[in-house]
Amino acid sequence: MENYTSSALLGLGEFKCSCGKTHKASLKTSVVEKGAISRLPGFVKDFGAKKAYILADENTFAAAGDKVVEELKNAGIEYKLCLYGKERIEPDEQALGKAVLHFDGSCGVIISVGSGVLNDAGKIIAGMTKLPYICVATAPSMDGYASSTSSVIRDKLKVSVNSKCPDVVIGDVDVLKNAPKIMLLAGLGDMLAKYVSVCEWRIGHIVTGEYYCEEVADVIRHALKACVEGAKGLLLGDENAVKAVMDGLIVSGIAADWAGVSRPVSGTEHYFSHIWDVRAAVLGTPSSLHGIQCAIGTLETLKGYEALKRLLKKGFGEEDFNKNEWLEELSAYMGDAGAEMLKNAGTCDLYNETKREERKRSIKENAEEIIDIINSELPSYNELYELLVSLGAPLSPEDIGISKEETAVCFKATKDIRDKYILSSLALDLGRLDEIANIIQNNVNGGILMKKIIIAGAGHGGLVAAAILAKEGYDVTVYEKKQEDELGYDQYDSVHLDGFELSGVPVPEEYKVKRTGITFVIPGTDIPPLSQGVSDDTYNVEIDRKALYRYLIAPAKEAGVEFRFGCEVKAPIMLGSRVCGLVTGDGEVYADLVIDACGIYSPVRTALPAALGIQKDVAGFDVMRTYRAFYTRDPEAGEPQYKYIVSLIPGDFCGIVWAITNDTEVDILIASMTHDLTDEDIAEKTELLKKTNPVIGEFIRGGRVADIPVRQPLAMLVADGYAAIGDSAFMTIPLKGSGIGHSMRAGKLLAEAVIDDKNGFYTRETLWKYQTEFFDQIGFSSALIAVIKGELPYISQEDLEYFFQNIISPELLESFGNEAKFTKIISSFGFKELRDKAKKVVGHQSVRSMLVRGGKNITRALMLRQSLKDKYDSKSAAKWIATYNGFFDGISVDASGDNKDAQES
Repeated sequence: MENYTSSALLGLGEFKCSCGKTHKASLKTSVVEKGAISRLPGFVKDFGAKKAYILADENTFAAAGDKVVEELKNAGIEYKLCLYGKERIEPDEQALGKAVLHFDGSCGVIISVGSGVLNDAGKIIAGMTKLPYICVATAPSMDGYASSTSSVIRDKLKVSVNSKCPDVVIGDVDVLKNAPKIMLLAGLGDMLAKYVSVCEWRIGHIVTGEYYCEEVADVIRHALKACVEGAKGLLLGDENAVKAVMDGLIVSGIAADWAGVSRPVSGTEHYFSHIWDVRAAVLGTPSSLHGIQCAIGTLETLKGYEALKRLLKKGFGEEDFNKNEWLEELSAYMGDAGAEMLKNAGTCDLYNETKREERKRSIKENAEEIIDIINSELPSYNELYELLVSLGAPLSPEDIGISKEETAVCFKATKDIRDKYILSSLALDLGRLDEIANIIQNNVNGGILMKKIIIAGAGHGGLVAAAILAKEGYDVTVYEKKQEDELGYDQYDSVHLDGFELSGVPVPEEYKVKRTGITFVIPGTDIPPLSQGVSDDTYNVEIDRKALYRYLIAPAKEAGVEFRFGCEVKAPIMLGSRVCGLVTGDGEVYADLVIDACGIYSPVRTALPAALGIQKDVAGFDVMRTYRAFYTRDPEAGEPQYKYIVSLIPGDFCGIVWAITNDTEVDILIASMTHDLTDEDIAEKTELLKKTNPVIGEFIRGGRVADIPVRQPLAMLVADGYAAIGDSAFMTIPLKGSGIGHSMRAGKLLAEAVIDDKNGFYTRETLWKYQTEFFDQIGFSSALIAVIKGELPYISQEDLEYFFQNIISPELLESFGNEAKFTKIISSFGFKELRDKAKKVVGHQSVRSMLVRGGKNITRALMLRQSLKDKYDSKSAAKWIATYNGFFDGISVDASGDNKDAQES
């Protein structure tokens, strides 16, 4: 067979097939072309009719009915019109009864103008009256045009009844291309369902021995292929795309007619739709167009088949299915409509134990062939998902108002509609029905099925998470805009040992050095430097950035992480409130979870919907503009008095400069929270450093100006399908330079939360463990430092000098950022010591106000934990965000003096 169009298939007439059957279609003629309605009068006259009975509703009449009437009038053909309103018609007794009661016996032909219910009504009237029937399609929205059955709701149950197949189907492309978008999508959805129906037909043939015809299946495959290839042009009014879908729908009816059963064109995905329709009629629950529901049902079914492939390899489960309990659940779920389904469930072969044992033997013997059929007939979930996303189609039951919980019950109920062997039937026989239902219920876009994780950016925390997850069997891909040899800067960093130890990354012993205490100075004053006490057993890892990247990437690659270097991440892909993928330089990529490690100005985070509550923009004091360079160490200058010296520069510049000396070079940094760092700023501060550090020699490398985060971590780190880490989440604790270590630790916490989500939901609820663990182990330690940071933009030179002379001690500096140590030191002060310090404070008004504010804010900071609940719910999360952000925003307001009441309280 070379030509698979509907007209070509009808031209074959009656023929003997290799399957042993003689195939013949009931449909006589199909016309799918521009201006096709003009041919209507000729068909009516061919039937010898002088008067036509027309079924239409107000919408379809406006689309094509007036043209139909005009053509009939011009040809001298009378008509009687049965017109429905604009509201959606349900195929129930009332709607069909209207068509019967309005029928005029003098009419010699039935004409429906529309699709769906109107076509079914036309087929039923034609069957009752034995009159010829012509369907004038107004939308390529369903596959029942060439069918000899009609789907109706009888006694509140959706059933298929025998009716008359149209003699002629007219698809005027000029009309079809202007159909509402949702109708076009419905037609495509009904065609996409054929992936599943053909697959299940083949599986049913293997397991139960039912009839199967490869010729019929191949006809469906060709029609489906043409529809998918033109899908992107469907909503653009592309005439070829519209024609392909319309003709594919007619071809589907012809194929089912050839087979003598609906098996080639409907399966699990259609049964989802049938159940939703019946429940809508009985219980008033939501429903949508049949084809839309079929598309959603197809996606849900693909999830199940992805799981089934793995479960078939595991073998039979131990699920103890209780038929009586299930029949009670089914009755409750379907309401009054459950009677017929219960009757079918009680008599079909599905629950016949002898038949079931036969099927189980067949499944066991043919498991590999079943898997091969699934692989050859079905697209991947992501493949179909991406197509529907690109068309703006509804994608999940929730998109049409049906809850996750209902979806699981609905899936289990699909096996009880007809006596067809489908996914839910196979799952029952395999002892995996509840297991697959749970996967279908909870995975919005694949979840446990593929464990697909995308990491946006090669940030340190993301790399740690990637390695851990890949070792656990997750499919992890890192997208990074730089090439691998471009990662890292020409500088080294000092990383706390716990950054490695607590993240599970082995400490690189060759880079392990004893930690150097920081010495603080105030340039231009005679105030003695203040040095931080450091115990002898305190070590850091001092490692070149490029070496660190190599150190973290190697185990990730070894674990199976795929890296896409030189591929820019541009934006997130959203499905409602869920992040379901990324727009990259390679195009759109989809995943179950996106980990955002793209940095401060992440194109993922900054494009998230505001409703998610994740801060997108960077505020004034959230980043510090930095210049970092390396200089030779002058060997003739002798040993520096202090190897790690930090100069605090209050006032307009509002920043710090440092010089860290090792055996061969000096690392300098110039940073400001208010300045963009001009060449003049850099030259001036470099000279300042050289005056206080005579060991600084000639420039070697570096000289890069960049922003580093210095705000407290984001209040919200997670959303459905999304988690922020590292600089994307502002995990550098302000003023402490500990971003790398904290990001690495967070990488392990995030990986553990993902692994703990056994069902692969990756929602805000299941990722909340990462949120709370991060703040408990890391995040809350930033609050005390953020209090200090909030004062820095407004502290004067005089205040800073006063602090150095009267308030700060080496012991306090050693406890910097460690609440437990800080509290212990404060509590160790004796009464006289506290009294003396208090007198000094009282004697300096601005310092007193600063400490009063600080004490109040530290207390409030320590109480923040109470607002972060251990279990996620939207109300408490919103309260947490407001409390957390309100506190830190308020620090700057207090410190600026704008809030006088707070300042003097």
